[in-house]
Amino acid sequence: MTDTRRAGQAGIPIPSGNNGRGQHAPRLAIVGCGAIAEQYYLPALARRPDVLANMILVDRDAARAEFLASKFGVQRTDTDYREVIPHVDGAILAVPTHLHHPIAMQFLAEGIHVYSEKPLAENAIKAREMVELAEERGLILAANYQRRLFPPLVKVKELLDDGTLGELRSIRYL
Repeated sequence: MTDTRRAGQAGIPIPSGNNGRGQHAPRLAIVGCGAIAEQYYLPALARRPDVLANMILVDRDAARAEFLASKFGVQRTDTDYREVIPHVDGAILAVPTHLHHPIAMQFLAEGIHVYSEKPLAENAIKAREMVELAEERGLILAANYQRRLFPPLVKVKELLDDGTLGELRSIRYL
């Protein structure tokens, strides 16, 4: 079983190690250890052991964070995202939408880049606040719109672009 440790404990170094290409692997926190983290983010990031070595999993449910840490070889967990702020360069928000704004604003205020599940915020006003703070601080703030990369949608785009399907006149979303 993997030794999971709380990131906020004094004396636990959280390095930003060299990835062998002359670059330092980012120190990331995944905030929210639900299905999205387990099925998408962690399997993708597992291809980068240098990233996993510096990662912290954060969830209010300590057992859930520790389970995923053990499953994917992540060494550090915490139950409070505020505790990991001094130890990360970027955060992936995989939490319910109503939590995106307050968590992102705190990370951005502390100089941490944020990648959020969609939608970015509950409304345009909150999203605009997030964007403005990121721009003020020179940080990256991005939202995950992964479906645009689903193979069937990529194929439809190709068929539209090359004229095979003719001219797009309207879209009805069911």
